[in-house]
Amino acid sequence: AQMAEYVTLVVLRVYRELDAYAAQQREGRWQPRPRIAKSAFGIGILGFGVLGRAVAEVLAHFGFPLRAWSLSRKHSPGVESFAGRAELGPFLAASQVLVCLLPSTHETRGLLDRTAFESLPPGAHLVNVARGEIVVDEDLIAALDCGHLGSATLDVFRAEPLPSGHPFWHHPRITLTPHASAVTLVEDAALQVAAKIRRLERGESVTGTVDRARGY
Repeated sequence: AQMAEYVTLVVLRVYRELDAYAAQQREGRWQPRPRIAKSAFGIGILGFGVLGRAVAEVLAHFGFPLRAWSLSRKHSPGVESFAGRAELGPFLAASQVLVCLLPSTHETRGLLDRTAFESLPPGAHLVNVARGEIVVDEDLIAALDCGHLGSATLDVFRAEPLPSGHPFWHHPRITLTPHASAVTLVEDAALQVAAKIRRLERGESVTGTVDRARGY
C-alpha cells in the first residue's frame, strides 16, 4: 500500500506538471499549460510481482494506459504484458513514466543504462523504488543533461545513505527521498512474523519465501 501511494503521487505530479508550475511560481509567471492527453501518457511498470500488481491496481483507477514488463510473461486485466529482453525495447518506447520495481539480480543489475534510457520516449520520467544498482548512475545523469529524459524520482541508490558529494543531491531534474517509499511498520511486521512462526510450528507453508537461486 505504501509503495502504491508513493508511485501514484509521483505519476500524478508528473502528469499534472506540478514541477513546471512550481518553476513558474518562482518566476512570478501566470501561464496555464495545455493538458497532456491521458491516452498518450503510458505508465510502464518494470517488474510485475506483488508490488507491481499493487501499483497497477491503484493506477488503473485513473485511466492511464498501463504496461508491465517482467522476465517471464505475466497477465493482468487492463495491463499490456511484455516479457524477456526481446520485448524490453518496445515496452520502454511506450513508457512516458517508467516505474522500476525489479529485484536486484545478476539479470537486472545495470539494466537501466544508456541504451534503455534512449529507448524511452523524449521527456520521459524515471521512478526507481526498487534497488539502486539497477540504474547506471552516469548514464541517467547523461540522459537528463542532454534533455532526453525529463526528470527522475529516486528513492534507492547504489550507496545508502547517498554520499554527500553525489551529483544526484543537487541535480535540478532529480527528486530524491531517503529510501522512504515503503518503510517497515514495526507493529504490523511483528504480527506477520508471529503468524508465520505459528504456521511453521503447525507444519504449514508460509508466504514471502526467498528462492536463493533466483535471488529474490
